[in-house]
Amino acid sequence: MGERAPYGFRTEPIIIDGIHTKKLVIEPTEAAFVRKMYDMYIDPRISLHDIATQLTAQGVRSFYGKPFSKSTISLILRNPNLRNG
Repeated sequence: MGERAPYGFRTEPIIIDGIHTKKLVIEPTEAAFVRKMYDMYIDPRISLHDIATQLTAQGVRSFYGKPFSKSTISLILRNPNLRNG
Protein backbone atom coordinates (compact mmCIF):
# COMPACT_ATOMS: atom_id res chain seq x y z
CA MET A 1 0.00 0.00 0.00
CA GLY A 2 2.29 2.76 -1.24
CA GLU A 3 -0.48 5.22 -1.97
CA ARG A 4 -1.58 8.01 0.32
CA ALA A 5 -4.54 7.05 2.48
CA PRO A 6 -7.92 8.36 1.28
CA TYR A 7 -9.32 11.38 3.10
CA GLY A 8 -11.00 10.03 6.23
CA PHE A 9 -8.33 7.40 6.83
CA ARG A 10 -4.72 7.12 7.90
CA THR A 11 -2.32 4.23 7.46
CA GLU A 12 -0.96 2.18 10.31
CA PRO A 13 2.06 -0.09 9.92
CA ILE A 14 1.46 -3.79 10.60
CA ILE A 15 3.34 -7.03 10.13
CA ILE A 16 1.56 -9.99 8.53
CA ASP A 17 3.46 -13.28 8.30
CA GLY A 18 6.73 -11.38 8.74
CA ILE A 19 5.91 -8.91 5.97
CA HIS A 20 5.80 -5.20 6.81
CA THR A 21 2.74 -3.55 5.31
CA LYS A 22 0.08 -0.98 6.22
CA LYS A 23 -3.61 -1.05 6.96
CA LEU A 24 -6.22 1.67 6.67
CA VAL A 25 -7.55 3.04 9.95
CA ILE A 26 -10.41 5.52 10.22
CA GLU A 27 -9.30 9.05 11.09
CA PRO A 28 -12.28 10.19 13.22
CA THR A 29 -12.21 13.93 12.52
CA GLU A 30 -11.86 13.55 8.75
CA ALA A 31 -14.37 10.69 8.70
CA ALA A 32 -16.94 12.97 10.34
CA PHE A 33 -16.48 15.48 7.52
CA VAL A 34 -16.84 12.71 4.92
CA ARG A 35 -20.15 11.70 6.53
CA LYS A 36 -21.20 15.35 6.45
CA MET A 37 -20.35 15.50 2.72
CA TYR A 38 -22.55 12.45 2.06
CA ASP A 39 -25.37 13.86 4.22
CA MET A 40 -25.33 17.12 2.27
CA TYR A 41 -24.92 15.39 -1.11
CA ILE A 42 -28.12 13.34 -0.76
CA ASP A 43 -30.13 16.57 -0.49
CA PRO A 44 -31.03 17.41 -4.12
CA ARG A 45 -31.01 21.13 -3.27
CA ILE A 46 -27.33 21.06 -2.29
CA SER A 47 -24.65 21.11 -5.00
CA LEU A 48 -20.99 20.12 -4.81
CA HIS A 49 -20.22 23.84 -4.87
CA ASP A 50 -22.50 24.35 -1.85
CA ILE A 51 -20.72 21.55 0.02
CA ALA A 52 -17.32 23.07 -0.76
CA THR A 53 -18.51 26.51 0.34
CA GLN A 54 -19.89 25.19 3.64
CA LEU A 55 -16.74 23.22 4.45
CA THR A 56 -14.56 26.22 3.62
CA ALA A 57 -16.69 28.45 5.85
CA GLN A 58 -16.14 25.96 8.69
CA GLY A 59 -12.37 26.01 8.13
CA VAL A 60 -12.21 22.41 6.89
CA ARG A 61 -9.20 21.76 4.68
CA SER A 62 -8.11 18.95 2.38
CA PHE A 63 -5.11 16.73 3.07
CA TYR A 64 -2.91 19.37 1.44
CA GLY A 65 -4.25 22.16 3.65
CA LYS A 66 -6.28 23.75 0.87
CA PRO A 67 -10.02 24.44 0.77
CA PHE A 68 -12.04 21.64 -0.81
CA SER A 69 -12.97 22.06 -4.46
CA LYS A 70 -15.99 20.57 -6.22
CA SER A 71 -13.73 18.07 -7.98
CA THR A 72 -12.06 16.93 -4.75
CA ILE A 73 -15.44 16.42 -3.08
CA SER A 74 -16.64 14.49 -6.13
CA LEU A 75 -13.60 12.20 -5.91
CA ILE A 76 -14.22 11.59 -2.21
CA LEU A 77 -17.91 10.82 -2.77
CA ARG A 78 -17.07 8.35 -5.57
CA ASN A 79 -14.32 6.57 -3.61
CA PRO A 80 -15.51 2.99 -2.92
CA ASN A 81 -13.30 2.84 0.21
CA LEU A 82 -15.50 5.49 1.81
CA ARG A 83 -18.90 3.97 1.09
CA ASN A 84 -20.93 2.09 3.68
CA GLY A 85 -18.77 3.47 6.47
